[in-house]
Formats: sequence, structure tokens, C-alpha cells
Amino acid sequence: MSERGFESVRQLSDRVGVSEAWIRQRIYARELRHIKLGGRYFIPSEAWEEFIQRNTVEAEEWDGETKDRGCNGLRSGMATTYVGAKAVEATSVQRVLRTAEKLKSSSRTGSKSDSEMQGHVIPLKS
Repeated sequence: MSERGFESVRQLSDRVGVSEAWIRQRIYARELRHIKLGGRYFIPSEAWEEFIQRNTVEAEEWDGETKDRGCNGLRSGMATTYVGAKAVEATSVQRVLRTAEKLKSSSRTGSKSDSEMQGHVIPLKS
């Protein structure tokens, strides 16, 4: 650290082990206290510790359930429990069988008898 109580972006990067670009992003987002002198940014010596305290997420106590996350990554609050490998395998097999049936039924020649496979005649105008 500098005697003046400030660190350059490079000094902070070297000290804490994150990239200079990441630190600059925190500065531009106004998440990390800083001062700009000329074209350079300097971070007060205690600013990194303040940033860490503000952004530290406390661990939750695990109660044996896993919370689902929505497509946006936020917790939905619904609790699920692990159903086991057998149930997962059974669900996968069911999904495969349903998909195979859909493919057969949508295919022109899939699982239909010859009498059912009559061609479609398009009348031509003379």
C-alpha cells in the first residue's frame, strides 16, 4: 500500500488477486470508492475491505432441501428434495418413449399398415 493511504488500480489488483479490468468495472459501476486524479484512479486503502463487507453473502443453514431457482437465477422459494437415481432414470425412459411415439405418429410411414398408407391424390386440371 502507498504511504498516502491510496493504491493504484494495478497495486490493488496485485494485492487482492483480481484483474485490473474487474476493478475498473467496479469503479465505473460506483461500487468501489475511488478518487480520479488526472486520468488515473486511486482507491483509498480501506475501500477494498468496505467493498468486501458490503458484498459478502452469509451462508444459509442447510435444512436438507434444495431451493429451486427460476430461469432468472432467483430463488423461487419452492423446496425440492432429491428423488434418487431410479426415479430420474424412469422419468428419462418415459420421456424417450413419448418422444418415440410422437415421431412415429408424425412420420408418413411410421407404424402404419399398407392399407392406411394410401397416397394423397391431387386432381389435375386439363
